[in-house]
Amino acid sequence: MQIQWLINNYEPADGTSLPRCTLYSHYIKHCNENKLEPVNAASFGKLIRSVFHGLRTRRLGTRGNSKYHYYGIRIKPDSPLNRGVPGVMTVGDDYARNPLMTTHSVSQIPPRGSSRRSNLGSSSMVTRRSAAAAMDANAPMNQSSNSSS
Repeated sequence: MQIQWLINNYEPADGTSLPRCTLYSHYIKHCNENKLEPVNAASFGKLIRSVFHGLRTRRLGTRGNSKYHYYGIRIKPDSPLNRGVPGVMTVGDDYARNPLMTTHSVSQIPPRGSSRRSNLGSSSMVTRRSAAAAMDANAPMNQSSNSSS
């Protein structure tokens, strides 16, 4: 029943992604409406991957405000779930042209395995080394003053 519901409402689609929490909330709503016992979020993730092979997960959003998304899936155009769904992302969408929907360009997502951290400037390394050297220089003095008391 759950697998058929997924097939009826979602389809593979290159260049699009949906927040994982959106898919799971759709699933919970479906279960509640049909008096079904829902599985937990982790089991739902396994279920959706068994139906949509090659589905990938991406973390999208600004630092501190990111969400996990399933990449390569969308709500079918004729699905009742497709009415009023924010957060659907498509390659080439522009937020400035369509401010009522939350969209992001998927092409700006860093590839898997790349570092998402910003590179620290050399001046910050010098500051760290100076602080470490100062702590090392004070360490024997602190130990000797502690041992005399």
